[in-house]
Amino acid sequence: TPPEFTARLMRQLGATAIVSQPSTLEHFAEQARGFGYQPRDFGIRKVFLGSEVLTQSIRRGVEAEWHCEAFDTAGSSEVGLIGAECRAHDGLHLAVRCAYFEVRDKDTGQSVEEGVGQLYITTLRNLGLPLIRYDMKDLVRITNQPCACGRTTPRIWFMGRADDRFVL
Repeated sequence: TPPEFTARLMRQLGATAIVSQPSTLEHFAEQARGFGYQPRDFGIRKVFLGSEVLTQSIRRGVEAEWHCEAFDTAGSSEVGLIGAECRAHDGLHLAVRCAYFEVRDKDTGQSVEEGVGQLYITTLRNLGLPLIRYDMKDLVRITNQPCACGRTTPRIWFMGRADDRFVL
């Protein structure tokens, strides 16, 4: 969709949320300014970001530019949604209705209930591509402690990639 048409349509329909990658949203904001729009004038209340690492610097920039609250999400093409932040912004709540998540110690393979390990996923609803104990190659920190928002689903924080390390 041409950016000018998208900006005009967002204004006409009164869009209040955006789902995007941080870099795509940044590029769209630049283009919208070129068409005479200011991102803060769109009235966006929430932005859901994924596909790229959401640093605190990027989050603050999005929130300042769009005058909204930014939420981090995680997913993959093989699995779909993995998790999303709540208003507490304290980790991503796992999408436990869509998949079974395991965090395992990268050296021993033992299950990790609290702490750091490698993420494995078994899909529960993907009939076209069922996956069993799929190795995401992501290192995560997991907690089962209740969140300040009241939810009790496990939360994770991405720590890096298991295959991005050197073993000496």
